[in-house]
Amino acid sequence: MRALTGICLAALLAAGTATAIVLGGARDGTDVIGHQAAPQVVRSADLYFALNDMDAQAANLLLFGADPDYTALRKETLDTYEQRRTQADTDLQRVTEAVAGDQAGQRAVQTVIGELGRYEALVARAQLLEDQAHAPAGRPSADALAAYRQATDLLRQRLLPGVDDVTKANAAVVERNYADQRDALVGGWWWILLTGLLALAGLGLLQRVLAVRFRRLVNVPLAVTSLLVLPGLITALTLTSRADHHLVVAKSNSFDSVIALSRARGRVRPQRRREPLPDRPHPSGRLRAELPRQDPVLRPG
Repeated sequence: MRALTGICLAALLAAGTATAIVLGGARDGTDVIGHQAAPQVVRSADLYFALNDMDAQAANLLLFGADPDYTALRKETLDTYEQRRTQADTDLQRVTEAVAGDQAGQRAVQTVIGELGRYEALVARAQLLEDQAHAPAGRPSADALAAYRQATDLLRQRLLPGVDDVTKANAAVVERNYADQRDALVGGWWWILLTGLLALAGLGLLQRVLAVRFRRLVNVPLAVTSLLVLPGLITALTLTSRADHHLVVAKSNSFDSVIALSRARGRVRPQRRREPLPDRPHPSGRLRAELPRQDPVLRPG
C-alpha cells in the first residue's frame, strides 16, 4: 500500500510539474514571437525604408546642383538625408543586437554594415564632385553622376538584398522557435494526460485496496483528492490546447502579418520629393536623361 501511495504522489507531482513547464514554455514562446521577433522585423523594414529614402535624397542633391536659388531646399534635403542615415544606423545597431546568437544573421548584418559604409562614401564623393563642378540645377557633372550611379547600383545589388537577408535570418529563428514550441506543447499535452490518468488510476486502486482491507466503502480523503485531480487534469489539458492556439495566433498576427506588411512597404522606393523644381524652368527632362533610371526596387522573393 505504501508503494501504491508513493506511485500516486509521484504521478500527481509529475502531472503538476509537466503542466507548469509546458505552460511556462508556451508563454515564453508567445512572448518571443509577439514581443521580440516582430519588432526585429519592423526594425529591418525601417532600415530598408531609411536606405531607400537616403538614395532618393542623394538624387535630390544632384537635382539641385550648386544653384544658389535652391540653397534652402538643398539644406532641407541634406538634413533629411542625415536624418535617414541616423535612422539607418540606429536600426542597424538594434538589428545587430537582435541577431547576436544567430550566425547567419550576424553574417548578413556584417555585409550590410560594410556595404553601407561604401554607399555613404560614394554619396559623399558625388556631393563633393557636384560642389566642385558648380553644376546648374538639373545638370549634374559627369563625375558626380558616375559616383551616384555606383552608389545606387550598390544599394540595389548589395545593400538592400543584405537587409532582406537579415529579415530572413530573423524569420528563420522565429520559425525554429515556433516549431520547437509547438512540438513541446503536443508532447506536453500527452505527458500531462498520461501522468494525470496514472494518478487517477492509482487513486482508484488505492481506494479499492483500502475498502477491501478496512471494509470501508469510501475513503473520504481519497475521494476528495480524486474529485480534485479530475477537473485539474481537464483544466491543464484545456490550458495547454489554448496555449497552442495562442501560439499559432501570435505567429499569424504578430509575425506573419508584419513580414507581409514590411515586404509590401519595401517594394517601391520613396518618390523624389523635389521634382519639378519650384519657380524655375523644369529641368527634369534633361535630368531624367542623365540620372540613372529609378525603377522600383523589388526585394528578393
